[in-house]
Amino acid sequence: MEKLLCFLFCLIAFLISAQDTIYKRNGEIISVKVLEVNVNEVSYKRMDLMDSPLMIVSKNEIRKIKYATGSIDSFIVSKNPVKILQPVYQVPAYVLSNPNLIRNSLRKGIYIYQGLRISDRNLISLAIEKNMIWNSKEINDHIIKYKTNKSVQYIVGYTGAAIGIIGLYGSLIAVSNNSSSNDVLYSLGAASAATGILISSQIVSFSYKLKRVKHSDKIMELYNNQFSIK
Repeated sequence: MEKLLCFLFCLIAFLISAQDTIYKRNGEIISVKVLEVNVNEVSYKRMDLMDSPLMIVSKNEIRKIKYATGSIDSFIVSKNPVKILQPVYQVPAYVLSNPNLIRNSLRKGIYIYQGLRISDRNLISLAIEKNMIWNSKEINDHIIKYKTNKSVQYIVGYTGAAIGIIGLYGSLIAVSNNSSSNDVLYSLGAASAATGILISSQIVSFSYKLKRVKHSDKIMELYNNQFSIK
């Protein structure tokens, strides 16, 4: 019984800890999911924040990355970072000359308005307010799609997390209250399923976040276009 219970805890710990770890040169250690490692930068999503934004950090700030598989990447400080030509958002001249318009920032879902950083939610509020005057059907359609994806993102994310955690807790209680081998095996299966629901729900939730940000980017573009045609 004790061995099976120990095995259950190890299984759950392994599934939940399937994450990468970034060791920064300033001593900070972060549990993340690394999404991309390119010549100069590392893109990742924090594991301790359900609605974490996409983070991008220079390789010069990182000492090493330990992946969930156990492999390790070590980095040295590069004095001459390699510059890569890549497509970027082209800011129209009228946007640069008008502080009331909105620009992209380096972080997805974060924008620059009147010299300040604002979230996609603030952008949507601005667009809704202005569109009461403009009555743009295209802006309104993207606002609806933005809100739909945001709702699905939170419903899937929080519901999946709740079901997964409750399932894991119930499996632990079942194992501790039953000595039958069949019951213990059933509880192990239920724990694995609950962990799968927890992890997969967060992946699906993040995919809807990307869709939501895609619509907020389009709303920003349409918002700025309204000023260009005046």
